[in-house]
Amino acid sequence: MSEKKRIIRFITYYKLQKNNHKGKLKELICEACGYKGGTFDYKIEHQNYKNLELTAIEKIIQDHKDGKIEVL
Repeated sequence: MSEKKRIIRFITYYKLQKNNHKGKLKELICEACGYKGGTFDYKIEHQNYKNLELTAIEKIIQDHKDGKIEVL
């Protein structure tokens, strides 16, 4: 799958989540990728991710889909 399709798939999944799920996903992604401040929102808007970031994000998304991530 191309990098652009991977990015679009992640952003679509993220935007379709409820607010409490978005917060947890954002927190986990920021921690895994080392984002601080508004970096997460900037990257969502401009869609510029490195391959390692995409790999980490896809792992988090898959864990969320499988129910391994609990949202309080």
